[in-house]
Amino acid sequence: MQMAVLEHCERCGDRMAVLDAWSLATPKEVLQQRGELRGRGLTGANAALYYPWLWVPEPKAELGRIKVPPCGHLAGVYARTDRRVGVHKAPANEELNGVLDLEVSVTDAEQATLHPESVNCLRVFPGRGLRVWGARTLSADPAWLHVSVRRLFITAGRWIERAMADVTFEPHDLLLWARIERELRAYFSALYRQGALRGASEEDAFYVKCDAETNPPDVQALGAVVTEIGLAPAVPHEFVVMRLVHGASGLTIAGPERPG
Repeated sequence: MQMAVLEHCERCGDRMAVLDAWSLATPKEVLQQRGELRGRGLTGANAALYYPWLWVPEPKAELGRIKVPPCGHLAGVYARTDRRVGVHKAPANEELNGVLDLEVSVTDAEQATLHPESVNCLRVFPGRGLRVWGARTLSADPAWLHVSVRRLFITAGRWIERAMADVTFEPHDLLLWARIERELRAYFSALYRQGALRGASEEDAFYVKCDAETNPPDVQALGAVVTEIGLAPAVPHEFVVMRLVHGASGLTIAGPERPG
């Protein structure tokens, strides 16, 4: 079932899968699960795995409790950080509300083993409660290692697809290129002011390029418009470069690519 969800998210490209570790899994078994999810030719960029399960109050019994997978609570954490800060805020070091205990207590040594393998642990810290202690995707590509970076690009892609859809059948000329650059710069400028992109200035944080270089005659002959976008996410990271292609079939977003 998780593989079906993962394949769906990767095929659509505009959504994330919040996945649960197996119930009562040992750290070794969670690593086995992570390995299986990374297989079958999938990148894992659109998924995050969380461990362990949670104990929460039983809704129908005042003193009872039930065990639930963490995905629902993590979806709430995502929504809470989005509303408070934005999608560029990593959904980590965040408290889990309404949780009594964890099914398994993860030690520092186990965390040190699981975290580098992109298993996001839920931890109990004295005086600080139950917290999400990781925000990594299942991707082996460093460009998509962080949940916040991947979700930033997903959000930007959704906005671009909605806001720029009407340029598809416009005349392919300098005016169109200038319009695309202007609208995209305004959007990314707003993201920069929100703290979603890093850099001493907007020029350091992003660039948008839609000109004769990205649209040579052979591209124009196909009726496509190609825009190159480079973003510097707020987490320590080099530029992530994407290419947007507007054509008769709609908008295609390709990448990431390495600058240079």
